[in-house]
This record gives sequence, C-alpha cells and structure tokens, in this order.
Amino acid sequence: VYTWGSGINGALGHGEDIDIPSPRVVEALLAYNIKRLACGLHTVFALNAEDGKVYSWGLGKYGILGQGNLRSRFAPLKIASFKSSNVIDISCHELHAAAVTSVTNTGSVYSFGDNSNSQLGVGDTEPYAEPQLVTVLNDENIIKVACGKYHSAALSAKGNLFLWGLGDDGQLGLGNYNLSTEPTILHIGEKKAKVMDVACGDLHTCILTVGGLVYAFGSNIYGQIAAPSMNKFHLPYRISFNTSKRFVSVSCGSFHSAAITENGKLYAWGLETDGRLGLGDCKQRSSPTEVEGFRDKKIGRIACGSKHTAALIILSSSADKKFKSSWRTT
Repeated sequence: VYTWGSGINGALGHGEDIDIPSPRVVEALLAYNIKRLACGLHTVFALNAEDGKVYSWGLGKYGILGQGNLRSRFAPLKIASFKSSNVIDISCHELHAAAVTSVTNTGSVYSFGDNSNSQLGVGDTEPYAEPQLVTVLNDENIIKVACGKYHSAALSAKGNLFLWGLGDDGQLGLGNYNLSTEPTILHIGEKKAKVMDVACGDLHTCILTVGGLVYAFGSNIYGQIAAPSMNKFHLPYRISFNTSKRFVSVSCGSFHSAAITENGKLYAWGLETDGRLGLGDCKQRSSPTEVEGFRDKKIGRIACGSKHTAALIILSSSADKKFKSSWRTT
C-alpha cells in the first residue's frame, strides 16, 4: 500500500501528520496482502486478503476507526472487533463506515462512527466507536456496502438493495424524503429489477441493475443524477445514455457520477469544478458524456473521490503500453 497527499490526523499512515507529495509505502502493512482500500475524509481502511482482517488509521472522531475509542491513529491498527470474522467488503464516508463479514457464506453488516442521521442502521442516533451488527439484515446475505455522507446502502447476493439514514434529498429512493433508522428494501419499477452494483455520493445514490441499466436518485442540484430538472428525486430515475451497450459498474463522487460500459467506455456527469469529469473543461454536465480522452482505451475500473476521479486502464497492446509509459512520466 502506498499513500500520498494530506497527512492531517495521520491519514497517510506513516506515523506522523505531515503532507507527502509523492507515493510512499505504508511500512506497517508490508507484511500483509492488502486487497482493498476504503478512504474517507481523513480516514483509511485496509482489508487483508489472506485473513479478512481490517486495519484502520487517521481521524478517530465519532469512533469512525472502529477501535473502541475516539483517538486518531497515525499508523494502521487492526480492528479488534473483527478478530473472529472474515471481512469481505468495507466502505466509509466522512465520519461513518460499514463492513460486510462472512461466516459460513452468510454476509452480515456492521457499522460504526457518526450516527446523527441513523446512517448506521441500528435503530437509533447514537455514535458507536465499535462495529455494531445491523440486525435487520441478518438473513439477507449481504455482499457489498456503500456509504454516503449521511446515508448507507447494502446489496444482497440475491440482488436486493437496502438503504437507510438521511433521506431529505431523496437519496434513499424510497418514495419520500424521510429519515430511515433501519435498512429498507428498494423497489425498482413494477418488475422490481435486481441490483448488481451501488454507489453513494454526498446526497445522491447510483445503482446498476442486473440488466445493465443505471438508475439514480437524490439531489440533482449539479446534475449528478442526470435527471431533466435540477429538482431532487425520491424514486429511482433511469438514466439515458447515447449508447446501446450495457453498463457494468457505477461510481459516485460528492456531486458527480460515472459509469463504465461492457466494452470499457467511460461516461461521466454532474459537477465539473476542478475537472473531475475528465472532459477537458470545467463545465457542469446534466447528462452522461463519454470521456473522449479514453475513447481508444478500455476502462476496467473507476473510482470517484470527492473532487477527483481515477480510472484503471486495461492494457492489451504495445500501443497501450506506450500510453502507460508516457502517462507515468507526465
């Protein structure tokens, strides 16, 4: 694992709170095979592929690190509450986090941190510094979780999606603007389409159905759900694209969104301040636009940060390798 950038509250995991302008290896994790990272405002979680254990570091406010206290950590520390569990997925936002544990092939959800808007899904609004079992989801076999600013989502192996937390912008998609203290299942259309991917922004949510369609709901103030008006939507809105290809992945930043097609093309929309959409300008997009810079490339994965986006390119030719070499030196 390598980290760089702002080191405030120990977010880089190097034992101190200094900024680092270029990638530096996190020495405390060298002995582990890390398969997944989740980054929040000033917190990071690392998931060990070999034993399913989770390490956390950075800001400890509200107990978001899951360490049983509110202390910030300047280096990775194993979350003791998961010592007998195999964690298969983890997500976090500014001040709360959620994880999926697997015991005998049954996925359970645990959440911790800020709970001021019931984003932990445990039926109250108290913060928790240790992971709390979301009991409502005990029989659902959850495989993925996603955290927004004040809301959360969980996806089951059967394609059922559950949401909870703050709903005043419609980000729960449940047909109202109410707060939900516990997970509630989302129904998509009359046929109740199954879901295969979910991503949460600050005030909106994007989902991908098994059929390759993209839906979104919540705030559309910056065009982040690509709806025809700037209003907020409390029901899933099917997004239109200028392609007949199915989509295979979605991602959300604070106020922008992105999706990848089955042939590796990238579309982005929403707030474009700072160039986060990759479209060569800073103009807001209220409808999905293909990222031309990758037109002759195949995108494998996409990750939207608060104000930036990162893409993983699948290399398949000498030309691609030349592109990789030139990119690394610029």
